[in-house]
Amino acid sequence: MIQYRYEAIDSSGKRIKSTIKAETKEEAIQKIRETRCRIVSIKEDNSIVLFEKKKCKKRDLSLLFVQFSTMLEAGISIVEAIKILSVEAENTAIKTALEKTYNNLQKGQTLAESMEGNPEVFPRLVISMVKVGEVTGNIEQMLKHVALNLEKDAKIEGKVKSAMAYPMTVGVVGGTVMIGMLIWVIPQFASIFADSDVPLPGITKAVLNSSEFVQKNFIWLFLAAIMAGVMFSKLLKTDKGRFMMAKIALKLPIRRDLEMKVVVSRLCRTFSLLNNSGLEINESLDIIQGVLGNVIIENKIADVNKRIFTGENIAVAMNSVKTFPHMLISMVEIGEKSGNLGSVLEKLSDFYETEVEFAIERFLSLIEPLMILVLAVGVGIMLMSVYLPMFDMAQIAG
Repeated sequence: MIQYRYEAIDSSGKRIKSTIKAETKEEAIQKIRETRCRIVSIKEDNSIVLFEKKKCKKRDLSLLFVQFSTMLEAGISIVEAIKILSVEAENTAIKTALEKTYNNLQKGQTLAESMEGNPEVFPRLVISMVKVGEVTGNIEQMLKHVALNLEKDAKIEGKVKSAMAYPMTVGVVGGTVMIGMLIWVIPQFASIFADSDVPLPGITKAVLNSSEFVQKNFIWLFLAAIMAGVMFSKLLKTDKGRFMMAKIALKLPIRRDLEMKVVVSRLCRTFSLLNNSGLEINESLDIIQGVLGNVIIENKIADVNKRIFTGENIAVAMNSVKTFPHMLISMVEIGEKSGNLGSVLEKLSDFYETEVEFAIERFLSLIEPLMILVLAVGVGIMLMSVYLPMFDMAQIAG
């Protein structure tokens, strides 16, 4: 998410300055307005934060709603349940949000209204489901659905992160080994070559020059690497950076299949949850835009929503943007015609969750040999640069 710094005037007329995290500027504005504040100014917060506050994990939030629904089913009032949960919460962000929610409930606000002031902990999806639960009188069941949705999302995210961690770990270890060779191993041979009259091959000269450069500038290179990492991390929090990474994920052949299946799985599961709860299609798609995790697909969902608003059905609108898989469009069309869209989407989400696991296996099966090949080429170049002159020296000596 991107952090925005804003200035606003609350319902009592007090001027406040604060920050808020959201996927886009429009979402940030919407979140602030939901707190009944009038925005004076808002812009991206470009300050570099080295140590961020502890985030609210989806698994923690899922457990919270399971406990909440259990308490309500046991006959405990909403106010008392929130109070108990705020005392027991270990996550700082959740604890603070629950305390604010409890105070708002004491003022006579509904549960949904009380939770709206904490968008970084309680996303719009949660607020909408709570509102539906309050209107229908079935809030316990709605909380269970939200908890299950968050748990499944966290499970998929965990698997994808684990898959992405493998090439990153191998890359870091391989890079460290090669730098170590340039700093400590290659210089040992450089002194041997300097004492001989053997002409050095171009590959050997290049490696020796690289070794000398790394030795002389190691501190600066190390600081530059850290700075590049910080700047890249900052870039990923901007609209431009998120769009760039989304485009890479959808264009890179080795990554595209996995990214699309993760996004479609999340789309089907969330859409099913919102549709079964009774929310209108346009409102559901509006909420879905903020949970897919790929800004390009989120923009396509916005286009679909606009087309539906003008009178097109969902399947036709999805087909028009030429992004979503044919199976999804066909199943949505069947769901619309049969009047069981929520049920169809739920079954489709289960199918795509299984497909995500297969996609992760395929991704790893492709990335493993590729990483081995890259490392082999790097190490091979260094070995060749050392052994070629050694062979020449042996021939001269013989």
